[in-house]
Amino acid sequence: MKKTLYLLICLLFIAAAFTSCNDQPREIGWLEGTTDEMLAMLADQFGGFDQTMIEVGYRYNEIYWAGQDENWEYALYQLDEMTGTLEAGFIRRPAREESADMFMNVSIPELQAALEEGDPDLFQRRFESFTSACNTCHLNEDVRFMYVKPLEQRQSPIHKEPS
Repeated sequence: MKKTLYLLICLLFIAAAFTSCNDQPREIGWLEGTTDEMLAMLADQFGGFDQTMIEVGYRYNEIYWAGQDENWEYALYQLDEMTGTLEAGFIRRPAREESADMFMNVSIPELQAALEEGDPDLFQRRFESFTSACNTCHLNEDVRFMYVKPLEQRQSPIHKEPS
């Protein structure tokens, strides 16, 4: 979330700086062309919702394994970051927000409550529901080929610190 917010602030700063200049083609590092052309190049660097989903997928994995480790603080951190990532993605692709409404307003708060409670059984049930909500959103977006299934292998190097 902080990284995305920082990038958006930088983009706004650059846009503000450009509006005070004339609209003659110019080159600033890898950016070149008119102000509108350079802003379009910067916007392309953010990507579409696919970039959002790459980060969401990473955080989904981290939440799951943190829950398995009962590392509730780390899982909450990842859930908060996932939420911010999705919110930033909706700014870039507002049409995606409606399909994610139940995910954002029901599934995330329910999972957050389970993490705050620190109950492994409740976490497992809520995470299964969370995963179903992912697939429901994918169905709503007509990308049913992007099926999320329960995790089987840990890829994360992050583990709960030994006591």
